[in-house]
Amino acid sequence: MAEGSVWFSHVILQKTLELARVQRSQANSQRLTPREQQVLQKMREAKSNQAIADELKLSKQTVRRYATLIYEKLGVKNRVEAIICVTP
Repeated sequence: MAEGSVWFSHVILQKTLELARVQRSQANSQRLTPREQQVLQKMREAKSNQAIADELKLSKQTVRRYATLIYEKLGVKNRVEAIICVTP
């Protein structure tokens, strides 16, 4: 401690940040319905909307709607941000 400040080792700081990142990721993914989580998982696999629709037996329009809902719930603008937001 110096002048009222608390100092942490680099290792402790890194572990704390990692734990916070994992907890934030879990909290973000829990905001999504199971179907939204499925769609997001397919996005993480770099599948196109059409491929996601085919695999999940949905229309391409429905996949787009799920993507919009996912972005709104996570407060992001696109797939990349959504994937980053839920990746620990």
